[in-house]
Amino acid sequence: MKLVSLLVILSMFTSVAEAQPTTYFKQDFSAGSNVIDYVDAATPSDSKFTSIGVSTPGISASVVSTISITSGGTLVTGTLETFRPTDLGGATFAPGTMHATYSADFSPEPKSFYIQFSLDGSFSSEANTSEGALGFYVGKGPKYAGNGSDPDNDQTFARLNVNVRNEPSVSRLRWALRWVNASGSGNSSYYVGKHDITWILNRAGGTLHYLKPPSGPISETLANGKWDVWVDGTRVFDEIDALTPTIPLLNFKYLHYNGTGRFRLDDFWFRDVSGQLPVTLTSFRAVVNGGRVDLSWQLPTSGAEGSFVVERSRDAREWAQIGFQTPFPDQRYFGHTDAKPLPGQSYYRIRHIQADGLSTLSHPVAVTVDDQLPGLTILTNPSSGDRLTLLPQQLPGADYQLATLTGQHLPCQTSETPDGQMTLLPQHRLPPGVYLLTATTGTVRLTRRVLVQ
Repeated sequence: MKLVSLLVILSMFTSVAEAQPTTYFKQDFSAGSNVIDYVDAATPSDSKFTSIGVSTPGISASVVSTISITSGGTLVTGTLETFRPTDLGGATFAPGTMHATYSADFSPEPKSFYIQFSLDGSFSSEANTSEGALGFYVGKGPKYAGNGSDPDNDQTFARLNVNVRNEPSVSRLRWALRWVNASGSGNSSYYVGKHDITWILNRAGGTLHYLKPPSGPISETLANGKWDVWVDGTRVFDEIDALTPTIPLLNFKYLHYNGTGRFRLDDFWFRDVSGQLPVTLTSFRAVVNGGRVDLSWQLPTSGAEGSFVVERSRDAREWAQIGFQTPFPDQRYFGHTDAKPLPGQSYYRIRHIQADGLSTLSHPVAVTVDDQLPGLTILTNPSSGDRLTLLPQQLPGADYQLATLTGQHLPCQTSETPDGQMTLLPQHRLPPGVYLLTATTGTVRLTRRVLVQ
């Protein structure tokens, strides 16, 4: 019979409250072929702009049901496309500014933003070199209304521009991102074609922790009043100062107001960064142990409130709960064994559910499981000191030795159960402390730490 660990690894997991990121806006432009399908100024929602339009005649905004491109600005099925042609004769670009705005206040007020969208500088023989061809703004003020005006700096927390470059040898526009604030500006490298943009803004009042785009598993930090930008999985702007740090993150505006050419945007997703804060652990380890994975983590101090949830993932994106523990008073050391891990590579993390329901996360750790490797799991770890229950794997006829950290061997009686578990009975009850258990068979030697409380 399989013994239950003294760490209270429950077989029935408790449902817990969890602070999930709030989605403020999400749109992939797949709802239809009319602009009106994506606009609602009267009743703002999390999937419709308050305005999409153009400031002067000559550049239009429309939705078509095919991939074909018409002259003027257009919404192509699946993308938001803005196109600025050259003026008559091709000497200058046509007047007018295209915009897509969300001027209704996001609610509840976000203190951070994790904004994602794709940007594609499509081919256009009319493209010219221009700084600030596009502008993305987050802030609050009257110039976030549905018109071609760019918001003033004192209405804007953060501003991200796009430069374009006309190079005849390249069959598509080259474009680069550009940061702008009170201290100046700077450019990223130039890109060709479609790329995913992630823009993280922090007005939370303290350091923000977020998962590296596109979905982790590494956690990054961002100081208050700053913003980062990533292109695909590479950070291109790091800790850029906000234009006006006191301006709330309530409105958004996209402008195509300079230069010529076509740009396509897609998959807008605005979220806050709730639920992504890392729990403070002194250590967190996942060790492959034969066909099992032994997890252990340690807190810097005892007295943790709430509970700990062990989560597992195949791809570090979708996570499933596999364990749940409520700490004892004064407990700092924790452990969990995944007896049926996923084959190949997988990830583990610890979620701390605090007393107020806030969910915080550890950094994920990755393992690769091969169930044919030798393994040794101590089922009673920590132990009360009178016996140890072991679960060996691929260790036929192993010899087991228990010792202190100084190398003093401690005599034990061993016995095996029908299901393959081993029991070690020390000659004398072990006092509290840390011990080493070694299993040896042939050329294989495995050592595990044993905690006696």
